[in-house]
Amino acid sequence: MTTTNSTLFILLLCFCLGAFLHALKLYGTQTSRSPLVNWYLHEINIPFEVVDPRGSSPLNLFGLANAPVNPHPFGQVPCLDDDGLVVFESGAILMYLSDKYGPNNTPERRAQTSSWITWANSCLDPILFKENERGGVVGT
Repeated sequence: MTTTNSTLFILLLCFCLGAFLHALKLYGTQTSRSPLVNWYLHEINIPFEVVDPRGSSPLNLFGLANAPVNPHPFGQVPCLDDDGLVVFESGAILMYLSDKYGPNNTPERRAQTSSWITWANSCLDPILFKENERGGVVGT
């Protein structure tokens, strides 16, 4: 392998590892509104890692457990961690992802996207998601 090829290989490897290490982390479960975010991320081909928040433990803060800590201020899901930027609530996450990775390059496009996300959360939510007595989504 020549020096040029070696350098290109190392650069490519670093790029790939960097993309993997900085993948979005979605804290969520199938029994929440996290699948909405999963679906959108798949639609726009953005790599992400789903982190089970049930493995989260406050003991991590003291180094006593080896599980990820859900960064949501109230420990709820879905919650997205984009390289340290924490966004929670499915509608807010969808708007953020659309702004960063999607078609929202004008105020008009953002208004259209925001309108549909808000409508879906208020009108489709009661039809698509049935909650149990604790507020968890059942049947997804």
